[in-house]
Amino acid sequence: MTGKSKLIDEEIMESLHSGEGEGFSIIFKEWYRPVFHFALSILKNKEEAEDVSDECFINLWERRQQFTTLARCKSY
Repeated sequence: MTGKSKLIDEEIMESLHSGEGEGFSIIFKEWYRPVFHFALSILKNKEEAEDVSDECFINLWERRQQFTTLARCKSY
């Protein structure tokens, strides 16, 4: 990871922790599709995959204070 991308990741996490929504929006836009496709590959049902994906991001928002790095968010 370069110094610049680490700085950007730290800014995203600060925004996520503050509850402003911008950090969450960035994470959501980058990761919703991969999470959805992963869920779809397991569930084989679009609606259920959407529900699971939505719940994942709802939980991320509700537990945003527990994440200290973007890497932890990605593994979640």
